[in-house]
Amino acid sequence: MFRKPHAPDLDVLPLMGMRGAAGLILRPQGNTITSCPSFIIDEAQVDMIADAFEASLSKVEDELRQN
Repeated sequence: MFRKPHAPDLDVLPLMGMRGAAGLILRPQGNTITSCPSFIIDEAQVDMIADAFEASLSKVEDELRQN
């Protein structure tokens, strides 16, 4: 798999604290499509993403316990 060299100016962490007019400014990084633009999400969307991630993680943990 081709990986671009690390570009500190594209790091998400420094941008996570930046607040736009509608919410947080996020820049996709890592194993994402490189042409994906930055986007802004509001607090409700942050909560929705966190809830979905937690539910997904719980499902994986349950499956691991069963196996």
